Amino acid sequence: MVITQTIKNKSEMKEDLKSLPMPELQAKLGSSPDGLSQAEAQKRQTQYGPNEIAEKKNNPFLKFLTYFWGPIPWMIEVAVISTQVIAAVFAVYGILMAPIGWVWGLAVWGYALAWFFVNDRVKLAAYRIFDPTEPALLSKKRLDSVPQTA
Repeated sequence: MVITQTIKNKSEMKEDLKSLPMPELQAKLGSSPDGLSQAEAQKRQTQYGPNEIAEKKNNPFLKFLTYFWGPIPWMIEVAVISTQVIAAVFAVYGILMAPIGWVWGLAVWGYALAWFFVNDRVKLAAYRIFDPTEPALLSKKRLDSVPQTA
């Protein structure tokens, strides 16, 4: 009951402010066509605090995890995992090929994961070296020693 009355009062107050002529509105809000006086601005700042929005800090790790949440990432994850499991079962039990057994199957998985991480680091290093927007890491010292012309 009290909440609905407060909401009605706020909405009525907004409507009243919209319908007021500008001089009356400025008088009601304690302002003028030239703006607030320095003393009034200081008073309002101490009363209401600074006029700023608090910046919300987001955890970058949680933001990264949000990229894996949703129907499309789930679909890709299911496709990748099911493909790998089916391929491993085919290799281990010898469907359409000679069976290799679980020991070799796990060894292949371990090798693939290790190579994935090594290959990923090699790609990142190559991107840094051959990035066209920045000078190459190897020639950066040489470029710094060349005088710049305007």
